Amino acid sequence: MFVKGQDVKALKTLLPEKTDFTSVESAPTKKFQEVLSVDTVAPDDDYFLIGDDSLGTVEIVTWAEKHFNISIEISCVFDYPSISSLAVYVHEKMGEL
Repeated sequence: MFVKGQDVKALKTLLPEKTDFTSVESAPTKKFQEVLSVDTVAPDDDYFLIGDDSLGTVEIVTWAEKHFNISIEISCVFDYPSISSLAVYVHEKMGEL
């Protein structure tokens, strides 16, 4: 099951309390800030509305694959453009959901 946008908040309410999204959200936050050259990125900020470019998208996907040891498609950033939604996707790819 893949989740987009506002559905992430609804999904989090259904998950057991022990599910830790903080660790999967905190590392990408720094990477998003670096790639976008911004000081802050909120978990629900849309990557493309902040100022994406295609090279940044490739950089984030390459970093995420190495950091989380998973294989993901570049299109996942388009489907899951916020840190929160990407965290759900990463947890799913890691077999944690």
